[in-house]
Amino acid sequence: RRAVAYRRHWGIPEDGGTAVVVQAMVFGNLGEASGTGVLFTRDPLTGASDPFGDWLPGGQGEDVVAGTHDPLPLAALEDAMPDAHTALIDAGGLLERENGDVQDIEFTIENGRLYLLQSRAAKRSPLAAVRTAVELADAGAIDVPTALSRITPDQLETVLAPLLSEEVTAAAEILARGTPACPGVAHGRVVETPDEAEVADDDVILARPTTSPEDVSGMIAAVGVVTERGGATSHAAVVSRALGRPSVVGVGEGVTAAWHDDLVTVDGSKGVVYAGRLETQEVPVQEIPGLERLI
Repeated sequence: RRAVAYRRHWGIPEDGGTAVVVQAMVFGNLGEASGTGVLFTRDPLTGASDPFGDWLPGGQGEDVVAGTHDPLPLAALEDAMPDAHTALIDAGGLLERENGDVQDIEFTIENGRLYLLQSRAAKRSPLAAVRTAVELADAGAIDVPTALSRITPDQLETVLAPLLSEEVTAAAEILARGTPACPGVAHGRVVETPDEAEVADDDVILARPTTSPEDVSGMIAAVGVVTERGGATSHAAVVSRALGRPSVVGVGEGVTAAWHDDLVTVDGSKGVVYAGRLETQEVPVQEIPGLERLI
């Protein structure tokens, strides 16, 4: 079901095969000098050139990306194991140059030794897509036609979508704060399951304890996403950025249970969920990094 929904949304033919990865096993749960994490070579929310990611000491498997644990920022790895951190950042820079694109790297550290599990082109917010396409082209990493091909009309529409003003948010009721996962503003009725989102005939916000691949069809149907658990590299964060759905993750255990059928506004730029539908305002083109250059 999730593959059908994903392929339909992205226009991928139904006769495509499935890729299989075979890997050696390493363990991030072997003691204090072990753990797991995710590195983005650039910020997938804003497109800034600073490395961005999560680190979970003692973590193993999909503990970070599954959103079942609240990880630490990448700076915690730098403090705990500076040599491994340096090796990770160096590897990320090399992979970005080789691929000519922002990289999403999953890694494990076993007894102080760094292992790269996989690297792929990073899912990024529409805001980050514009900025990184322009900056990579200006740096000579890709040519202009390639840069233009990486921005879709839907992404431009999202980048130019209205945002909340400080005057409006100052008077609004805050329901929850969490980690901003995909910039933008969305308002709608809160639903708790993908099935509810798929059959809704109005704009809905999908609120879940956390998300998994089984929830993708509901995330596609919703206009925004909120999760109680997970960090900026969790499944909910990565998929919502790819879909351009404003999202906030890690708002707290049990927080969303009381919102069912309520109207809320999700500010994925600041990581805040507000009660009701808040008015938005237009954003000047010159305030969006890279947009004038892209045009």
